[in-house]
Amino acid sequence: MSDYKNLDNYIWLDRNIDKRASDYFAILLAASKNNVWEFSGRSSIYVRGSKKTQRRKKAELRKTAQNTQSITAYLAPASMYSQNFNIVLASTFACKLLTELYESTEVESEKVELTEVESTELQITEVEPIVVDTSIELDVDKKAKLWQAIEDLDGSLKKDNNNINKGTRVRLQASLQYLRLRNMGQNKINASTTIASLLGWRDYKARCIHAWAQNWLKRRKFPKDNCNKFTKVSSLLDDERILMKVCIFYSNFI
Repeated sequence: MSDYKNLDNYIWLDRNIDKRASDYFAILLAASKNNVWEFSGRSSIYVRGSKKTQRRKKAELRKTAQNTQSITAYLAPASMYSQNFNIVLASTFACKLLTELYESTEVESEKVELTEVESTELQITEVEPIVVDTSIELDVDKKAKLWQAIEDLDGSLKKDNNNINKGTRVRLQASLQYLRLRNMGQNKINASTTIASLLGWRDYKARCIHAWAQNWLKRRKFPKDNCNKFTKVSSLLDDERILMKVCIFYSNFI
């Protein structure tokens, strides 16, 4: 009998729930109209790179960068550039003097007779030709072109600063610092890797810096930023191989 009593209790509970079902539904309907349920934009789990983490890291970077030099001031003191330019001008002037002196002298040796005193013997003096290394001229020419490219790039950045987007401006600044390091005498690999490491980039970006600088040296063109400019990929259903498989799949059911 006890089992039946318990069963009766459950039956009465079910009947009470059925009677109040309309009340429950009315409460749910009113809550949905009043937008009682508001979903929080904050994730229930930790997601790396959240907005709060980004703000905190940016604040830390600004705090650490307050008493530091800018990258342009660190890599390119103005006195060093003027000194290098004066060295280039002096070397070009010396090279011109050497070429003029070389053209004025005779390549073949000369014989000079000294007959001022009878007792003196005949002396033969040979005038050795002055050999000018053509690689010096080429080196000076390269430095002059490099300096001109630095001046043009710096002028373009100052002139079109507002018209250049952020990505292109970063590329041009990296190319400018690379050319300045090359003008100081560093080789290509060390100059590109130095700039890339200071900007937090890897070896691939170091090669890109070299390519951007060479493009400016030869063509005086900005590196293009193709972000969000790629052609849209067509649907996979337009592919012939996928269409063939779809046709074979549906042909099995016919």
